[in-house]
Amino acid sequence: MRTPNASPSLSKLTTSTIIGTATLLLSLTSQAALIQVASSSLTATNIVDFEDLGLLPDELVSYDGVLESGLTSFSERFAGQTVVEVGGLDTLIGTPTDELSLSNGVAGENLTTGNLGGNSGLSGESSVMSLGEGSVAVLFDFDQSQIAFDVLGSDVDSEGIGGNVIASFWARDGSLLNQFTLALDGSAVLSFGFINDDGAFNIAGLSLVNDDISGVGYDNFIYDVVGIEGTPGQNSQVPIPSALLLFVSALSGLYFSKRRRIK
Repeated sequence: MRTPNASPSLSKLTTSTIIGTATLLLSLTSQAALIQVASSSLTATNIVDFEDLGLLPDELVSYDGVLESGLTSFSERFAGQTVVEVGGLDTLIGTPTDELSLSNGVAGENLTTGNLGGNSGLSGESSVMSLGEGSVAVLFDFDQSQIAFDVLGSDVDSEGIGGNVIASFWARDGSLLNQFTLALDGSAVLSFGFINDDGAFNIAGLSLVNDDISGVGYDNFIYDVVGIEGTPGQNSQVPIPSALLLFVSALSGLYFSKRRRIK
């Protein structure tokens, strides 16, 4: 008499368990999101403070091309986006192309860095209202899981109402991860932090526009995976530490060794 390989009820239970586990994992993955948090809660330590540019006190320097500072790249927008001025303020329309890459503004209207009060920062330029009113695009060499930055010099109108910064976060293929409207209250410095709640590394870049009445600057971009000098955004994979590579290699060797003994 032929003995069945497995009991039907056990087979059904195993299949059901596998499907249920897979469904749960997919559900958890779909719920993962980029969220806003206190910048002080982040563990990232790499920082772009623009001090490496060596700006003199009260010096302003314009950049017509891509600016690299703190192993991170900056320009006006991403390829695939178009800048449209609305009321003298830069607004971005369109979706970045795959693979995410920077695109410069016209000469004299791209980016400006400055050293004011002993601290260096970055501003976008608009052809109508100029410094601080323009858009800024940030491109990382490697995908990140957490980002923070400071907004400098916000202002309020005659009724005490401040403007906003719109921060759009992009994946390497140009897809939108999330977009945040950050309220400004006239403070000299406002800090904002963002993190993937599942720890995923998928933030390749971000776009920043604002409608502050006087324009704003940006400083202290904090991120977790350090870039490489001279390679703006060309490496999308997170570098694996050598110790982790050795650990994975050892696990692989142990797995195949066990398979040989079982056979």
